[in-house]
Amino acid sequence: RPRAPLGPDQKRERKESREDKQRRIDAAVSTWFSDTMALAEKLAEEFDMKPKYFHDLFFQGGARMVIHQATVNPYNAFKSEKAAECRERGEAKDATQLHEDYFDEYRNLTDKEKDALV
Repeated sequence: RPRAPLGPDQKRERKESREDKQRRIDAAVSTWFSDTMALAEKLAEEFDMKPKYFHDLFFQGGARMVIHQATVNPYNAFKSEKAAECRERGEAKDATQLHEDYFDEYRNLTDKEKDALV
């Protein structure tokens, strides 16, 4: 069943409530941000580093913790081994060259051999 429309007083009260809530959120975030910047400055001084180092840890560290590959792709492991072999021989190959040179070899591996790569 549809709700009855709000009256002007109810609309005004809800608007004021939303605006007040947003002001409190903005104030809390502003306080947090100021405290975080002050902590970055303090740590930078304490450890003789630049504040940017700590900014990166604070603001991008979470992304580094979340973004990770849980399992290794057998093909990527294979290419990594081939890249290491090429480097040992003094050859520098990018991913495209490795794919062109070794993809057929990878396709000829058995599933057991592919599993052993990871």
